[in-house]
Amino acid sequence: ENIISDKYSGWFERIILRESLGNYHDRKKIFTNLKKLLLDKSSFIYIKTLTFSPVKSKKNRNFLVKKQTDMIDFWNYNFSTTENILNDLKDNGLRVKYKDINILFLSLFYNFEDFINLLKIVFVDLDLGIYDLFKMVGFYSLNLLNAKVYLEL
Repeated sequence: ENIISDKYSGWFERIILRESLGNYHDRKKIFTNLKKLLLDKSSFIYIKTLTFSPVKSKKNRNFLVKKQTDMIDFWNYNFSTTENILNDLKDNGLRVKYKDINILFLSLFYNFEDFINLLKIVFVDLDLGIYDLFKMVGFYSLNLLNAKVYLEL
């Protein structure tokens, strides 16, 4: 999180954060530091990361939050929610264009290659099986967030 020095500014037209945002503990600090590196108003930060859907049902709230917490602990990755990330970006004076899609619809309506990569992570890299997916019910509340982040006009 301290990899960006205060002495650098305005160097990049594009900054890409892919599947790494959940590794940072202080997102606001990262966004503040990356904002300084954007060259001009047409420059942007591209973010692609997995997020959780917010838990709205009071009936299943404790159960689903527990399952999401288990996933965060298992993968050591803070999935957060799209809303949290968007709020952190807006709090830093950044303008955001985004789309997110639920992981279950990813294979049908989005880039099939992303869905295959997700399956590789689950079944190859993590060596999990179908039974493990049922234990990880929080998996079904995952979304893929794609965002382009600009300096405010």
